[in-house]
Amino acid sequence: MTTTETAHNMTCGTCGCTWNDSETPTPAARCPFEYDHAKKPNVFVLAGQADCASPDSSLSPGGLWLARFPEEARRIVEEGDEGADVDDLRDYLAEVADQMVPIYAGEKWAVFVDLGAWQEYLEDYASEEHDMDHCASLALYLVAERLLSVLVEELVEARDGAA
Repeated sequence: MTTTETAHNMTCGTCGCTWNDSETPTPAARCPFEYDHAKKPNVFVLAGQADCASPDSSLSPGGLWLARFPEEARRIVEEGDEGADVDDLRDYLAEVADQMVPIYAGEKWAVFVDLGAWQEYLEDYASEEHDMDHCASLALYLVAERLLSVLVEELVEARDGAA
């Protein structure tokens, strides 16, 4: 776990929570909100599930982007037909993945760089006529679709296992 310090203000590198260490002393600058770490999705685990590079931190552009996905996956499963499996939800999942790609250039490129999305293989999807901005959007769409697929599959399995 990493923390950054400014005077006595601390920020957890895992969950992004902040606290004043002089008011809330913790041993070895550990996060006083560690009990909540298991409840919150870890962006580094999400990056592994998306098969992309890990973001610089949970508060970096890529980390903030990835943190939005678990809630979207829950929404996909909740709004889908009862008993629908991942294949039944594929069209809706693709629509949500497309909506997750940032539309503003600054945010898009910050997320693209933070997650190393230049490593995506795009030859099957893009041609020489597509510009770099289109390719960046496409790369982030592929990351989004992959992550949503994994998360939705986990939620569907948990739902079906509980039923």
